[in-house]
Parts: sequence; C-alpha cells; structure tokens
Amino acid sequence: MKGYIMKKTFVMGVVVSIVLLISGCKNKDSWQDVYKNTLTSIHNQQSLNIVTDDADISRLGNKEVFTAGYFITDITGDKIPELIVRFGMCEAEYDCKVFGFDSGNQPVYLGRINGGHCCFYKTEDGDLIRYQAHMGEAFIYKVVYENNIFTEEKLYEESEKMSSSDYTPVEDIIKGAKELEYLEITDLDGIDNYAK
Repeated sequence: MKGYIMKKTFVMGVVVSIVLLISGCKNKDSWQDVYKNTLTSIHNQQSLNIVTDDADISRLGNKEVFTAGYFITDITGDKIPELIVRFGMCEAEYDCKVFGFDSGNQPVYLGRINGGHCCFYKTEDGDLIRYQAHMGEAFIYKVVYENNIFTEEKLYEESEKMSSSDYTPVEDIIKGAKELEYLEITDLDGIDNYAK
C-alpha cells in the first residue's frame, strides 16, 4: 500500500509540474506572436516609432508616405529567426531595422542594416549576405552581428554594367547562396511558413 501511495504521489506531482509548465508558457508569447504583433502595429501605424526615430522622420519627411516589408532569417545562429523590417519612402531611402526575440512579449531591437537597392541572401554556412546593385555598380557584403553591433565585410564589387541583366548573379559568386523572400508587411503567413 505504501508503494502505491508513493507512485500515485509521484505521478500526480509530474502531472502538476507539466500543467504548471504549460500554463506558465501561455503567459509568454512565442517569437511568431511577437513578430506578427510587431508587423501588424507597424502596418496600422499604431507603433510607427518601432521602425522610425527622429533621424528617420527628418530624413523621410512625411510619415504618411511610407512602405514597409520584411525578411525573416536566423542571423545570430541561435535557431530563432530575426525579423528584418525594411521601411522608407522609396528604394533609395529604404533602411532596415533588425529585431530579435528574448522570450518576452516585445521585440528586442538589435540594430540597423542598409536597405537601399538591395536584397538579402543566406549562404550554406548560414551567413547573411546583402547584395546591393544600382546604376551600373554592384556590391556583395557579408553582414555580421557581433558584440551587439552589425558590421559588413565587402566580398565583391563590380562596375560599369549597362543593364541589370549584365550583373553577375550572386549565386555565381557565392555558391549555394539563396535569396531571402521579401514579404509585404501584411503577409503574416511568412512568419508561420518560416523554414530554416
């Protein structure tokens, strides 16, 4: 009888622990929830200050003329993707702010990456690549996040191209590089469909 009571107590303790663990998780949003809420707030302009600060407002001028979209990829290597929000009035003005997730219900601001005339790629090794091309010149940069700062290392440069079809494809320069999908700010399915 004593063994039965101990087993019953142990099983009930495990069940209570699991219930407490699950109920505790409900108080914290997942990275998907946090990123969706962030994108929705930006779209509704309820929290435009998430991506704009005083310097952005003076540079961009009228906040009403505003476009935004995003990329999602793991930059820090912790298996949780970061949210790269691209914003501005036009291609020449685009800038990117990068947000991470730290088990709370708010995004964690990590820093800025240049976003004008560019797209992003991921290498087979997991490196983030920024490809920038405009008016006959193209550059490839490796984006590094280290010591809480984004830096770039130039990997490639070409110039005097007559049209966009003359640029050397990134995939020919960095074997296995894959372009990150650019998603509209209202496309929240991109968060759910994220695949590493």
